Amino acid sequence: EGNRAQYHTTKDEWWVIVEGEFDWHLPGKTIHAKPNDVVFIRKGTPHRINCTSKNPGIRLAHGGRDMPHIYVKQQP
Repeated sequence: EGNRAQYHTTKDEWWVIVEGEFDWHLPGKTIHAKPNDVVFIRKGTPHRINCTSKNPGIRLAHGGRDMPHIYVKQQP
């Protein structure tokens, strides 16, 4: 399972993968990330994240405090 498709209007967002593997689903492409990878998404880009590893993964997110999440009905 993962999160609902969303985007942010005020800030870019990025993650560092600590454990496990994740897929970021963006319009027209998927980014696969492993431990020590950094994933950067520009504000306004719809994205959905799924953990793809057998065991739970850990990702450290950075975007901004009180950053609005705009959810989209259709998954990118």
